[in-house]
Amino acid sequence: MAADRLLYVGIHIGHDRSVSVVENGTLVGHLAEERVDRVKHSRSVAFPRRSLDVLARSLGFLLEQVSAFAITYAFVDMDTLGPHLIADFRAEFDLPDATVFCMGHHLAHAYSTFFTSPFRDAAILVADGAGDLAGQYLEAESAYRASPDGIEQIWSRPQDLPSSDVQRRNFFCMPYMGEWDRPKQISFARKYEQFTYALNFGWGQSGKTMGLAAWGTPLFGPPAHALNPPDFPLSMADMMAELEELRAASGMSFGRFVRERAKDVAATAQSAVEGMVLAVCKHVRELSPSDNLCLAGGLFLNCVLNHKIVREAGFKNVHIVPACGDDGQSIGAAYFACERSEGRLIPGLVSPYQGPEPKPQAAWAAIEAAGLGGVARILDNESLVAEIVARLQEGRTVGLCRGRSEMGPRALGHRSILASPTDPRMHAHMNRYVKHREDFRPLAPMVRWEDQFSIFELAAPSPHMLLTAQVRSEWKERIPAVTHIDGSARVQAVRQEDEPFLHRLLTIMGMQTGVPVLMNTSLNNRGEPIVETPAEALAMLHRSALDAVVVENILVDRDQRRRSCP
Repeated sequence: MAADRLLYVGIHIGHDRSVSVVENGTLVGHLAEERVDRVKHSRSVAFPRRSLDVLARSLGFLLEQVSAFAITYAFVDMDTLGPHLIADFRAEFDLPDATVFCMGHHLAHAYSTFFTSPFRDAAILVADGAGDLAGQYLEAESAYRASPDGIEQIWSRPQDLPSSDVQRRNFFCMPYMGEWDRPKQISFARKYEQFTYALNFGWGQSGKTMGLAAWGTPLFGPPAHALNPPDFPLSMADMMAELEELRAASGMSFGRFVRERAKDVAATAQSAVEGMVLAVCKHVRELSPSDNLCLAGGLFLNCVLNHKIVREAGFKNVHIVPACGDDGQSIGAAYFACERSEGRLIPGLVSPYQGPEPKPQAAWAAIEAAGLGGVARILDNESLVAEIVARLQEGRTVGLCRGRSEMGPRALGHRSILASPTDPRMHAHMNRYVKHREDFRPLAPMVRWEDQFSIFELAAPSPHMLLTAQVRSEWKERIPAVTHIDGSARVQAVRQEDEPFLHRLLTIMGMQTGVPVLMNTSLNNRGEPIVETPAEALAMLHRSALDAVVVENILVDRDQRRRSCP
């Protein structure tokens, strides 16, 4: 290993455990533990050993060669817990002399988004379910000012400690909610979770609420006091009381009422959170001299909300780190370790493809192990593009497992399933038979960078599928399979210099069909993490109605006579 190779490793424990590596001031690797242990969200207090080992081997370093580590967690007082975490880490990895830092949850989110941005100064807004303990409260939302002098907090909104597990009925159903809990302050993301649990979706499934919201109409708006700076008060009972009033007036049980009005309940949550977060963004704009805004925290996986922030919050430029949930904590931690060791860092855009470098021999070994060597073909890029486009035009679905995997929960063409967006039947086929999930879930379009504004009503470029915009009226009937019920779409725009293979695929599709757009969804089954390895990608051929898989430059058809979407 070169003597001038300065490596810094960030580690996150809790839910969505992950590891990130910064080398010489630049992010060079990131891997969520769920991609390795195959457990969705990988919730544990243990250090993410497997992802750390995989990433270290891929990037070619030993832990003894790391200059410094940094650790993040959640729901803790890091000042108290930090020394114990450091001691445990040194003992577990047999690194008695390692330099190890600990950092706060919201600060780690702030570091993750600012240092992956192109900005030299910015306002930063962090919003998630809960961060770390701050005295007798929990972090709810936090704002920071970032400049060449450092990152400093300029505003925060605390929340009260919950009395019990948030998935219990006393968290979201008024008759069960104790009088002592009702006035407790709650984060905006937790308010969204209340509605999510009421809809009978599980932990980590707020994305389903967002998808369902497009089908409904809000039943009522957010409480007026939650829109008022600087405190934006929001209690556990706020909005849940109004929901209970409507339920009682209907004469139905809570479960039946929510089932029958599910679309409107979801729309109520979406509309309210949009209004409250926009109010906070405008307040932060008043506190910050910068025209730039960076966003992080799990709430900003809500791409409908994000586009409204871009349009209405008053900032000229907005950046969202692709791994804006807790899996991105390790990114902030790695930058923090680097900054603490080397001094001030310069932010810079990074590729979203930060997973382990694939080994060419691993692809063919996985194909032979699956007994598919006889139907696999190795192709050059141009031939591979032609074969994929031909299958897509025939109504087939094709999985892609090429290159380094994406950071964050959105598949961006390296661990994706592609299909044609022109046949309206493909939407139901993909959800029911390939992904095995609910019919109401939207499917996203992938589009060439130069075509994104002519097809979608975007207020800013959308490279990482973090913005939802309306499909322009003249395109809605041309790409019905990726146009949601409200006429919107969650866009990924592909730049040629960033992804020449995907850009070429879109170009050839456009030349042959007149539509330079593809349906893009993650390569996984319902409830599973996105695939990481060739073996996991190939297994999708046996566990779903997927028609073909591309592993690096090897094309494998399940059945060349089959047509998925007749």
